Amino acid sequence: MKATTLFLSICSLLVPAYSQSWTSLTLADTNYRQFPSGSAPAPGMWTWYLEFPSGNTGATDSPCPATNNPDVQYRSLSPYMPNQEELVWGPVITGNFLRNPASLYVSNYRPNIRGLRFEGAFGGRIDSTSDTNLNNLTQAVFFHQNYCYDGGPEFGFARILKHVTEPEMSEELTTLFFYYSIHTNCDGTRLLWTLPSLALEAHAACNWTNGGQIEQQTYVTPPAPSPDAIRIWHDTVYVYTASLVDASTFHIEVKRQGTTECSDPGNTCRDYPVEPWFSYDARQMLANAEPGFITVALNKAVAVDAQGNFYGTMTSPSWDLAAVGINWLQYLP
Repeated sequence: MKATTLFLSICSLLVPAYSQSWTSLTLADTNYRQFPSGSAPAPGMWTWYLEFPSGNTGATDSPCPATNNPDVQYRSLSPYMPNQEELVWGPVITGNFLRNPASLYVSNYRPNIRGLRFEGAFGGRIDSTSDTNLNNLTQAVFFHQNYCYDGGPEFGFARILKHVTEPEMSEELTTLFFYYSIHTNCDGTRLLWTLPSLALEAHAACNWTNGGQIEQQTYVTPPAPSPDAIRIWHDTVYVYTASLVDASTFHIEVKRQGTTECSDPGNTCRDYPVEPWFSYDARQMLANAEPGFITVALNKAVAVDAQGNFYGTMTSPSWDLAAVGINWLQYLP
């Protein structure tokens, strides 16, 4: 027994003790953005508040040209056709990125972020949608390294709504996703019309200008009804925490406001492994060398026609308007 105790004590000295000192952000540390442009909603009872975008049109993002990184090319999805069996990539984007109807707060630049924590609620639902395949409403709080969300690592929490009928609606309302990713928004391989043969070939959304493809990699927790899904109560205020605790582990906690127990519906306090493809970014975070931003977002994705105009529709009921409210927000440097 004594020998075992001594062995554990020696081993504990070999494990780095990473700081758990959280830094608070204020409203003044964040900037409000909306697509199309508009004024920030009155926060009311919340410090940060985002409500469902009423319009179904997006806008170009003027601070974010797709040519920001000369070594990378980006493609947009081709126009959606109801009889189209496959979604394919369109041409290389030469102008600014086109954003879905959305509102968000983005923090100012921070030299290192390896955790985020906030008290808030993902609330509301959708009550109509023209397409449960392409249309979705995403409520999210997440870290991202690139200001324009064009590649780079991310991690955070999200709730995604696509359906208005049971059982999918209830499952979506009570499912919380934790995710982390690299090469974010370089979506998985899809088909690409290639010239001059017009053959369909597998291709990623992003590629190096020298021709190499860039593939997004994502770890995401499963949706309900999986027993491993993270379940929360709809419209309830929780304290959400996600942090990298060592080179191989993300720890998440979702605790009801004012409590210290992880008692709500399921899997609300647990560890998740760091996949090998994220190990470089994990080491950077632990070395205080992973700069970036935190975004609080409500994003409404709808289908686009052949002219690039949004023609899909999605609505949210006034009695249960989809919204994100946050009382306080912190990050772990």
